Amino acid sequence: MIRTNAATALKDEASRLAGQHLRVLLGDADRSRALVFELDDLRLDMSRQKIGAETLPLLLDLA
Repeated sequence: MIRTNAATALKDEASRLAGQHLRVLLGDADRSRALVFELDDLRLDMSRQKIGAETLPLLLDLA
């Protein structure tokens, strides 16, 4: 049941983001802070993906 709720929430988030152009998302000044992660020499920049900061917890719930 939890997995179904997580999948549904993630689908809802995808639907919400589907209507937004990436150019608009990139205009958010806080986006880089929320979606760029660094650990030692590793840098993970997810800011150019069509996700939001709200998407990450939903992905973790699904995992």
